[in-house]
Amino acid sequence: MKTRGARAGPMRILLVVLAVLALLLCVGKEASAQSVKTLQKLANKDRDGVAKLDAGQFIKHAVADNKDYSVVVQMTALLPQYKCTACKTVDASLRAVSRGWKRQRGSADPALQIVFATLDMEDGEDLFRQMGLEGLPHLIIFPAGKGARAFENPSPREMPLNARTSDPRGMATKLGELFSIEFKPDLPTDYAKHLTNAAAVAAAALAAYLVYTHVDLRRLGRSAGAIGTILFVLLMTSGFMWNRINTPKYVGHTRGGDVLLFLPTNGQQYS
Repeated sequence: MKTRGARAGPMRILLVVLAVLALLLCVGKEASAQSVKTLQKLANKDRDGVAKLDAGQFIKHAVADNKDYSVVVQMTALLPQYKCTACKTVDASLRAVSRGWKRQRGSADPALQIVFATLDMEDGEDLFRQMGLEGLPHLIIFPAGKGARAFENPSPREMPLNARTSDPRGMATKLGELFSIEFKPDLPTDYAKHLTNAAAVAAAALAAYLVYTHVDLRRLGRSAGAIGTILFVLLMTSGFMWNRINTPKYVGHTRGGDVLLFLPTNGQQYS
């Protein structure tokens, strides 16, 4: 099983999942109330509220037919030997959304039951092979099929993972569109980002002071339009803007030639 490489098409994955459900329908008819209690108990063991499933629990509680709760499952490979950078990125984002949901759940519609879960390679490798998953991670939603918050179409669906939806805010927005609720991800304070922003402001202020005290502004004014145009062109052709406009999957290669679904920086993505 590769943790990097071509991703199986969403329709192929969902059709195979439905085939598994059909073969194991007798398991899927377990009482919905008992299933959600089991999932919540597993979720409560994790500080972020993400239930760790094995293949049997996944089939019994997530793929289960006619349930009144929804399950958001990441299929992943988090152990170090798999070297799946994308898996760690998606896992961190899912956990941020799950922590936020734990805080929101008390004030949300009681009929809206959502459980976040993970099925790791170590627990589901055989199942991953049966489903035809050629690359990881995948994020699959198994919607409620009955109850006040039932979906008209309770078939499982996969969320496409790209630069935007693998970010906590982007993932929360996409899930919010599906469940018709605003998810508020619990994001840890990014002190490095604040320090970087403060340093940038200080550098800009210093540059402005040096320009004011050492540059003839009247001469500079004649070239302001050209300078502004060059800066605008550089901005719009940068890797950052290309990513924001096109929302690509992060794709690149390791030194060994293996394909990576994600790269850590915009510069690497653009190159």
